[in-house]
Amino acid sequence: MTGDSAAADDLTQESLARVVERAGQLADPAAFDAWMYRVTTTTCLDWLRRRGVERRTLVIVDPVDLDLPLDGLPGADDRLLRREDVRLAVLSTLQRLSPRQRAVLVWRDVLERSTDETAEALGLTVANVKVLLHRARAALLTEHRVREMDVPVDGRVVERFAQAIEQGDAEGLIALLADDVWGVVDDGRGRRRPTVGLRAVSRQWRNALRRYGRPQGVTSRALNGEPVLLLTLGGMLFACIHLETRRGRIVSIRVLRDATRLEGLSARHA
Repeated sequence: MTGDSAAADDLTQESLARVVERAGQLADPAAFDAWMYRVTTTTCLDWLRRRGVERRTLVIVDPVDLDLPLDGLPGADDRLLRREDVRLAVLSTLQRLSPRQRAVLVWRDVLERSTDETAEALGLTVANVKVLLHRARAALLTEHRVREMDVPVDGRVVERFAQAIEQGDAEGLIALLADDVWGVVDDGRGRRRPTVGLRAVSRQWRNALRRYGRPQGVTSRALNGEPVLLLTLGGMLFACIHLETRRGRIVSIRVLRDATRLEGLSARHA
């Protein structure tokens, strides 16, 4: 719902406090889970309204550090968002939905609640829930940009990408890119336009390797249930790179370079 690890932690505590304070309002103990989800969702929506965040275009969410396997995630089904699907690309795309669309999608496709339960929890009509869910799924599919990808990402491609960066091998890196590749860099300084297409992304990475040179270190870590690359430069964590792949080629590159958020990530992986 937030895309912000610190905010999520704070809102979890706030939600638990509300649950304790309002425990007397729960008429049916058997409905505790749904009631707790409703309280938590309301807390998140209140936070989003206070921040005035409706669409955070091309802002990469905080990576999720969970103890999940790098394989064995379920295949695609009739839902675009699954309980197990914590890929950073999906979570980042989710932030581009309106708060209500996001809430409906989470209730229906993550919590797997019925349309009636979702409507009651969010104070909406059943018809409104159906419309919001349809629009949210359609927007998620469109905004994700990648129609077909490997789930999880191909670890062999990630390793070859890491080797190319370590060696400063621009041509080797570019050889891994798909024709329809796109990328975005989030440095925490506002909205960034995506770089789309092989030619544009190739030029961007040639310039980056020329400007920054070889990193001091490139390490692979498991974040969001998939391998990602952490780049060290000047003795500090410089970037976190998430890739999406398709048939041995890279179709999207998301680079997080927000120093404030990388500081927290660096502390967790020190």
